[in-house]
Amino acid sequence: MEPIVPGFAAIPSNLPALAIADHLEETLKDLPKILQQAQPALLAGTSLGELRGLESADRDALYEAACELCDADRFREALPIALQLVAHEPRDARFTFIAGSCLQRLELSKPASAMFGLCIMETFDPVALYRLGECLDAQGESRQAREAFEAVQEMCRGDHERRELQVWCTEALGRLSASEISH
Repeated sequence: MEPIVPGFAAIPSNLPALAIADHLEETLKDLPKILQQAQPALLAGTSLGELRGLESADRDALYEAACELCDADRFREALPIALQLVAHEPRDARFTFIAGSCLQRLELSKPASAMFGLCIMETFDPVALYRLGECLDAQGESRQAREAFEAVQEMCRGDHERRELQVWCTEALGRLSASEISH
């Protein structure tokens, strides 16, 4: 696919995932100018990924690379890739979830909360809501964390495939209660 914005280089589809991420990072230097040129298309609902000519296969390759890095506990390396994906396709819950996961594992709970919030807006995924609850707890927002964990329990009630998630919520709620009692 050719990029929509003139002068905005398409991403070579034959590059490996990490090379695609490097290419994206290099071309982001001109982002303010590009966004100004692209404003009408962006306001019409075109994503930055579409504007840049980022194909679905390229996004999938980047996502897989980020997942592999996360599986190897290399969250600091996965984060720039995940954030590139979010910048290009902010409505793809896979991308916001992995970015939130990287941020959370790097103990950046506030930006992680924002990523999990974006994910929930698209899918209302109980795992993302649970992770948001963890981030809220880490920020000292006990009441909101409790509400998140309780909502996850309600969402998963009767879903035997989500039993482990329910147990995690019960444990988190127990920790919150114990913390409230000790203060």
